[in-house]
Amino acid sequence: MRKVTLTEGERLIRVSSEHWMTYVMPLFIYVLLTAGGIFFLLIAGYTVAESDWIAISSFLLSFILFLAGCHGFYFVVLGEFTSFYVITTQRVVHFKNVIILREEMSEVSFEMIKTVEASKRGFLQYLLNYGSLNFENKLIINYVSHPHSVARDVHQAMGMR
Repeated sequence: MRKVTLTEGERLIRVSSEHWMTYVMPLFIYVLLTAGGIFFLLIAGYTVAESDWIAISSFLLSFILFLAGCHGFYFVVLGEFTSFYVITTQRVVHFKNVIILREEMSEVSFEMIKTVEASKRGFLQYLLNYGSLNFENKLIINYVSHPHSVARDVHQAMGMR
């Protein structure tokens, strides 16, 4: 995990991870792969007396689906767990990590922007209170919990400089 080094006179305002909704799609895919694995495992059990090659290939396919589901879910969830954003009195830093595949750090200084927009789109975002922050298209952070509260903190921090 990366470390944010504060400059002289810079204070930390907020550190927060992304909303838990980032885990929903990986969980859905994991459940689908696991259900597929169970389906092919049942086929392997029912066809073992009829045909060896169908039972063996169904068992191998079941094993591959279980393995792909578990490992994929692990990598995505662990990567999302290490994604967070930091708001200081001078800038916003966003860390996005996908284990082994990608590591991104985006930073926008308050000197480069004038406003930040918080948005919630759709019924689900209103219901679960998450949305996006848009820093004049220089940085967009999705899956922000309580985006209007975070935008208010950013506006207050922009007034401190």
